[in-house]
Amino acid sequence: MRVPQLILSLFLLFTFVVALPVPAPVDALVERAQSASKKGSAAGRKKEAAGIDKNINIQKQEQKDVKKVQKAEGTKDFKKQSGQLNKDIAKGQKQREKNQKNADPKNKQLNDGLKKVQGAQAKESKQAKGLKGNNSKQDQATLKKLSGEFKAGEQQNKKNKQAALNGGKGGKKGGKRDVEEAEETEVME
Repeated sequence: MRVPQLILSLFLLFTFVVALPVPAPVDALVERAQSASKKGSAAGRKKEAAGIDKNINIQKQEQKDVKKVQKAEGTKDFKKQSGQLNKDIAKGQKQREKNQKNADPKNKQLNDGLKKVQGAQAKESKQAKGLKGNNSKQDQATLKKLSGEFKAGEQQNKKNKQAALNGGKGGKKGGKRDVEEAEETEVME
C-alpha cells in the first residue's frame, strides 16, 4: 500500500514543479527594455530606415519576378516563376510586419505609410495568387498592374524611410543629414 502512495506523491510533486511559472531570461528582459526605449531615438530611426530599405530591395526583386512571370506565361516554367513571385511577396509582408513592430508609435506619418503598404501588399498577394499561367489577357493585365503597384509601393516606402529618419517631424528634425548617415550605414553593411 505504501508504493502507490509514494508513486502518487512523486507524480503530484512532479506536476506541481512543472506547473510553476519560469522567470523570463534576463537577456530577454534587457533587450525588451532597450528596444522600447530606443523607439524614436536616432538609433531607433536608423533601425526603422534599415528595415524599410530591406522592404524596398524586396520590392525591386518583386519587379524582376513579374518580368520573369511575364516571360514564363503559357510555359512549363510558369509555376516556378509565379511561386517565386508569391514567396517574395510573402517575404515583403513579413519585413513590413517587422517594420511596423519596430516603428515608433508616436511617428504617425510612418505608421500611416506602413498601413498603406500593408493594404497594397494584401492586394498584390491576392492578384499574384490569381494568375493562371494561360497567357490570357487577364493575366497580362494583372502582371502589368502588379508591376505598377510594386513601383508605387517602392515610392511609398521611400516616403516611409524619410518619415522614419525624420521621426515624423516632416523634415524639420534630422532631414537630409539623417538620410546621408543612413546611406553611409547602408554602404558599410
